[in-house]
Amino acid sequence: MKFALNRDKISKALQTDWLMGLFLLAIFFITRGYTYGWDDQHLEIPLLKSLIDGTLYQGDYYIESLKVNFVSYFYPLLARFITVDQIPAAYFILNIFARYFFLFFVYKLWRHITNDRFLGFLCAAAFVMLGKVPEFMYRTFSHQEFSLAIIFAGIYFFYKERFILASAILGLATNIHLLYSLFPMTYLGVFLLIYMKKEGKEVSHLLKV
Repeated sequence: MKFALNRDKISKALQTDWLMGLFLLAIFFITRGYTYGWDDQHLEIPLLKSLIDGTLYQGDYYIESLKVNFVSYFYPLLARFITVDQIPAAYFILNIFARYFFLFFVYKLWRHITNDRFLGFLCAAAFVMLGKVPEFMYRTFSHQEFSLAIIFAGIYFFYKERFILASAILGLATNIHLLYSLFPMTYLGVFLLIYMKKEGKEVSHLLKV
């Protein structure tokens, strides 16, 4: 009897959305891997180092220009919590965190669309395995990848018709990566201003959080 109860608990645990996210994360690392010091990190890491330690890259026109003109709050915020030596470890941890929640909400979105757990998982897995262009899903960490986790959370809640929550989440994402967030924000805005008005939805329905 005790074994049967434990088996039921294990079976239920294996069917949780959180575990599905872990399976997708494992697929991602098996098929993509992780790389440090690749692609846009050649400019982002020096920027972060300079924000942490102002004595680094002094007089470097390119870095000084980035500190003034880079439109993301991610690096100034991160610079407050880590040291220069902690950057590689922090990037790896943040990459796991960002990639997990990105894949988790991709899965949640597909599960909502298909109304089936297994089909939702297959669609999310195909999303990982078929997109082989490196820039489609980076095998490294950047503020772009961090923003994708937030953006897909906003998209998921948009499809759940929780429009205020979706707007707040996407608004937060614009502070991480403006360009990536602009497209879903624009779509959401057009939907709310035009489509919902056309369909004559009640205002109370729109205000559901």
